Parts: sequence; structure tokens; C-alpha cells
Amino acid sequence: MAQEISLERYKKAYREVREEEEKRGFLAHLVVYVFKKIYIGSTCFDLKDVRAEICRLGRNSWKKDEGV
Repeated sequence: MAQEISLERYKKAYREVREEEEKRGFLAHLVVYVFKKIYIGSTCFDLKDVRAEICRLGRNSWKKDEGV
């Protein structure tokens, strides 16, 4: 027989799972970005570029899901 859980517990669990997936995607994108910069051999590659990319991704990736 299936176990029932409250809607609040479901929402909390869903948010936790989604947050973990977003963090994993963020880190994967950041790693690819850094390797791409290294491979291309950009002469202007420095920590400012990496910080800017982290800020750009962070604004889009870790937004709270208002609808859940």
C-alpha cells in the first residue's frame, strides 16, 4: 500500500531535489566554461571573467520556485 505524505512535506522534498539538480547543473556549466576558456587560450581570461560568469549563472540558477 502506498504511503501518503502531506502536501507541505511533498513541496519541501520537491524543492530540495530541484535545488540539488540546479546546483549540479550550475557546477557542470562552470567547469565547462573554465575549460573552454583555458582551451581557447584567451589572453583576457582571469578571475574577473570567472566571477562574472558565476554571478550571471547564479542569478538564473538558484531562483526560488515561486509556483511550488
